[in-house]
Amino acid sequence: MGEYIGKNPRFMSWDDYGIGKKRYTELQEVIRSGEHEEKVRSAASAADKKIAEYLLKSVKENKSYDKLEFDSRLGRICAGRSDFYSIRRLFFHYLDVALKQV
Repeated sequence: MGEYIGKNPRFMSWDDYGIGKKRYTELQEVIRSGEHEEKVRSAASAADKKIAEYLLKSVKENKSYDKLEFDSRLGRICAGRSDFYSIRRLFFHYLDVALKQV
């Protein structure tokens, strides 16, 4: 999972991670279904432990950064919008890699 460690995920695009629209949709479905929950949580933590719960909530509940920023249960996100979305892409990448190993 750590092949991108040391590279700033902010500058990594979906194409850099090799994730197209179809695969992105498949990964969202896996996350929302509860399948492979351990792999999903592991990928979120690997992307960024501090915002892992925000990443999961964002995908599971289809919530944007703006909707999550002041979440009453989780509190305020400790990442800016650009960083959040770049870490979110990294999360999907880690999950994609983990699921391909199944």
